[in-house]
Amino acid sequence: VLQPALFVVEYALSQVFLAVNVKPVACAGHSLGEYSAAVVGGFLSLDAALAIVAARARSTETLAEEGAMLSVADWSSEELEAMAGGSRPGLWLAAVNSPQHAVVSGEVQAIAALEAELKAEGRKCSRLHVKRAFHSGLIAKAADTLRNLGMTEEMQGVETLPVASNLTGQWLHQAHMKDGQYWTKHMRGTVLWRENAERLMSQWRPAIVLEVGPGNVLSTLTSKCVQPHGHKPDFVQAMRHPKASGTHDVE
Repeated sequence: VLQPALFVVEYALSQVFLAVNVKPVACAGHSLGEYSAAVVGGFLSLDAALAIVAARARSTETLAEEGAMLSVADWSSEELEAMAGGSRPGLWLAAVNSPQHAVVSGEVQAIAALEAELKAEGRKCSRLHVKRAFHSGLIAKAADTLRNLGMTEEMQGVETLPVASNLTGQWLHQAHMKDGQYWTKHMRGTVLWRENAERLMSQWRPAIVLEVGPGNVLSTLTSKCVQPHGHKPDFVQAMRHPKASGTHDVE
């Protein structure tokens, strides 16, 4: 239920903004968010995205092995490279979100050992509230169910906006939609959010960055990606997190 619900909220919010003539020059989505970005950008039809997200949710519950995920706030580039290279058995680099922030997925015991090690060193890390190791080898069987979904011409859209690809760190292309393995690789591969954010900011240098979804997590991570380049856009959130209080940007 959670994955389709998040997709629907993000897509619905995007349509509200488009309806009042708030139009992006480019867009990107983090992990599951790339589906709504792909629809807004014209790479997937709404029906195709709904079908793939529903299949993704079902397979996650029924086929994915149990696992855990750990958010780490202060990794060096050398540590990130080592983790990406498979230096720790049972662990995978799930996402690189900013110059020093990453998420690691893996077996429950391996994540627990890494967490204990980092905390013993006085480093900041925290568990994600999930029971599956998204973007890791433990999700492989579930990811395979997405093979060839969204490939028919009826399920593909007409590109209207540049969309960043989590999988490649480059721009999404129609050829990706015709590749029967794209969403399979996307589900189990590393989310290259830092590369996405830096590409969007360096090419477009937007005055405003609108986060379409609950909370401000991506705004915070993206701001860390643009700081070294001296570009300071205004970050606006479309809605507050359910647990947040006080006023909110759109209000």
